Amino acid sequence: MNRPVALLAVPVMAIAGVLSAAARPQHTESHSPYRTAYFAATVPGAWSRYAMTSDGKTESSYTYRRLPDEDSRAQVELRTDFTSGQFQGTWSKNRYVLSRRFHLEDDALSFSKHCERLFMQTNTMPEEQEMPAATLPNITAAAIDYGRSVKFVGTEKIEGRECDHYTYHYVTKEKNRTIFDGEVWLNASVPFGLVRESARIKPKVGPSSTYSMTLAETGNGSEKAK
Repeated sequence: MNRPVALLAVPVMAIAGVLSAAARPQHTESHSPYRTAYFAATVPGAWSRYAMTSDGKTESSYTYRRLPDEDSRAQVELRTDFTSGQFQGTWSKNRYVLSRRFHLEDDALSFSKHCERLFMQTNTMPEEQEMPAATLPNITAAAIDYGRSVKFVGTEKIEGRECDHYTYHYVTKEKNRTIFDGEVWLNASVPFGLVRESARIKPKVGPSSTYSMTLAETGNGSEKAK
């Protein structure tokens, strides 16, 4: 999932039911580190919103939404709304068109690592614009591959939900690599599976920073989940 290090590059499912498992392309992963299928609730229209805290300041909310598939490709929208601070009242959106070979039900947390087209829009832009294809290797190189990184710790109750707790350690594939040491708490009833995430980020150059995301609300389409 995208993280706040850089809005377009970094900040945690169900594919359309028309294809049978036998008809889909073979997955590249031979096994999964996840204890259960956490991402089946991420059907088209489903969304989850998180309070984002960076270095102790909660100034934005992140909303992840699964859009309708495009040409048999899953799509994810990430909208960032700044709720306080110097950018209060502004927003931005990224729309990720993912590889046909990637299935959100396998590892929705890692969707940005499988991006093949990226569109962006801000509150000052009348319509979205596609990012140059040459930028995509930078996007995918900066993204976390959760499926290759998580390790199960135990079970805990977070935000009133029973969650499985994982830790992860990941070094990005960029030339100036970044190290993430984090934790995620997952629940299969939540779109995108994520109830909470926290991490420390150590770039190759510059000081370390921290962030956390906590689930605020979820829904499907325009309806809020109870």
